Amino acid sequence: MALQNSLKQVIETIQDTVENNFADQIVEVFFEKFSDTKKAKNYPVMSYYIDDSGLTIGANVDTVTLRCEVMDVISGWENKNERTKEVVSTCFSISSQLVKYLQDAKDLYINDTVTVTPFDNRYKDGLGGVEFTLVISIGAICL
Repeated sequence: MALQNSLKQVIETIQDTVENNFADQIVEVFFEKFSDTKKAKNYPVMSYYIDDSGLTIGANVDTVTLRCEVMDVISGWENKNERTKEVVSTCFSISSQLVKYLQDAKDLYINDTVTVTPFDNRYKDGLGGVEFTLVISIGAICL
């Protein structure tokens, strides 16, 4: 497998993958920290951005750390506990499929094990879902 050789390629690969292969599961995707849910009209959505731990430079391989969130609306439902279970379950399933797809089919070398953490009542609209971090290797360009 050949490594992607730029941060821009990695970001575009993830965006294209979600839009072209997961559009039936993820309605909108944002390359930015998702701070205001008024941006999204339909759900589930995905937000991804460069994590605070950011970028590392190595002799042969550089890495980028991306924080990802897949989320849906929890608040406003009659039975919030059942809705929370449903949203977390669905968002985890979507995330699992996406990570495996990126690892297998998109020339991205992603950490083998990805830890997924559930959350609820995040942001103003009471979103819930899962978040995870991808550590992606980028081939260093030799000059």
